[in-house]
Amino acid sequence: MINFRYIFALSGVLVLVLSACEKTPVEPVKPVVNPFTAKVDWNGFVFDTTRYHTPSAFLENWGENLDSLSSDFDIKFTDGIFDDQLHNVRNYSILVYFDANSPSVNEFSEGTYTVENTVERKPGNIVEAWVELSESGKLYKYQITSGTVVVEKKDGFMLISYNAMLNNSHNITGQFTGSITPIVQVLK
Repeated sequence: MINFRYIFALSGVLVLVLSACEKTPVEPVKPVVNPFTAKVDWNGFVFDTTRYHTPSAFLENWGENLDSLSSDFDIKFTDGIFDDQLHNVRNYSILVYFDANSPSVNEFSEGTYTVENTVERKPGNIVEAWVELSESGKLYKYQITSGTVVVEKKDGFMLISYNAMLNNSHNITGQFTGSITPIVQVLK
């Protein structure tokens, strides 16, 4: 005769085994969203009411400064491309350049950087900065004589905003968020 207890116990074990093997549904991968796009809808700057677009950014790490408290980073916003052989930006009509000194020896840190136009490198200062505009075949270079650059970071993204004075007479305001291309460190 059939032992119902044996069949019942075997059925219970079978149910437990099969339910333990149930697959958990895989959650779809959510796209990574830049949290700063709500604050910034374009990359570039305004100069004398004209908007200049700088869709590319390059961050060059020159390494730790002699003060052992900061590192030298060059940030370039442009419509050009970086040439690895020339080690510079080429094919551009717009270039914004800041020679900034991060208060960290390891990274381009969040915070406010101040244009000082001095040879003394110290945490949080910018020792040199300018804007180059190419119009009608002529290159115009404007020295950034004062101003600030603010760096914010969130979720692996960076927002860099700047407000500066050109040649002691023209204000520019600009911003960049998105992919910033790191440039291979060059030894001094």
